[in-house]
Amino acid sequence: MDIPERAFGKREQLGSLGGGNHFTEMQVDQDGRVWVMLHTGSRGFGWNIAKHFFVEGAAQLGLKSRSEDHVWLDAESPLGRDYWNLHNMAANFAVANRLIIGEAVCAALEDVFGGTASVYYEISHNLIQKEAGKFVARKGATRAFPGGHPALKGTPWENTGHPILIPGSMETGSAILFAEPGAQKSIYSVNHGSGRRMSRGEARRVLKQDATDKRMAEAGILLNTRQTPLDESGPCYKNLDDVLETVEMAGLARVAYRLKPVACIKGAD
Repeated sequence: MDIPERAFGKREQLGSLGGGNHFTEMQVDQDGRVWVMLHTGSRGFGWNIAKHFFVEGAAQLGLKSRSEDHVWLDAESPLGRDYWNLHNMAANFAVANRLIIGEAVCAALEDVFGGTASVYYEISHNLIQKEAGKFVARKGATRAFPGGHPALKGTPWENTGHPILIPGSMETGSAILFAEPGAQKSIYSVNHGSGRRMSRGEARRVLKQDATDKRMAEAGILLNTRQTPLDESGPCYKNLDDVLETVEMAGLARVAYRLKPVACIKGAD
């Protein structure tokens, strides 16, 4: 199997955020409790694997280049098995990456504030998972098992359903939800963010740096960069409260904690 070297995750990248919309953010809920939410993945490992198999799959099916949306792989074929194995390798890399960062965050919190900090929940999105003997592909979505789901039997979430993390933006905060039985209608899936409403290029053309920085300062949100990244600021994303209301109205999940941002670390690469 001829996979480009760049496709494989680098050991030295474990424990790093990466760029784009990845972040580590300190937040406060409606009861004054402090949370730290982090969002990062396999540092390009999964993306490169997917890109490689899009090209290989298109060639195998006789499709023209840039026909990625029409590629499919037989799970029992050599190409399909290779993809599944490497896909899972990248998913494991992403989980390890987040857990390493999570341990470092907990250690920092304990060092600064005292007490005991622990990881509340860890979950992936944008991957394929095998559930009830079938493959479920979630892009832009995360798994949402409600209480009583067979997959949760024997876990701490058996009765409540597992948590669902939905970030909004560095200006508007995030939310922790729990799935409702209605999630079955969406193949036990819920959106993993509020969703962009403005492209990165448009944000840089339209938004003003001074006004954006002023909003963040007035909100008292600390940032690790000298200027607020325009393409990750509040106006770039849909209104989180509207999104959460829609999810609840659809019967997919209920909001347990609404988190307001206090400080945000953005990845640089």
